[in-house]
Amino acid sequence: MDHRPLPPIFGGAIVVSGVLFFIVPARGQTALRTEPAAYRFSVAVHPPRSLPAALNGFALWLVISASVARSFAPSASKQRRSPLRRAS
Repeated sequence: MDHRPLPPIFGGAIVVSGVLFFIVPARGQTALRTEPAAYRFSVAVHPPRSLPAALNGFALWLVISASVARSFAPSASKQRRSPLRRAS
């Protein structure tokens, strides 16, 4: 398969994105100022009577984030041994 037509296509995409990089903020600065609508929260169809206490603190979220971080960290059993050390 000949890949010669691909570089001009991708180069053109980069040029277009570079031009848009400057046009979009410039148009945002020169646009008319409007007031945003009032922010409203959604309402639950069946609202809860009370929230669990664990969801209102940081302890549960810290445990979840630590366990996710730990699941992606390399474990000690999977680390490679140095080729200079002998297995005992």
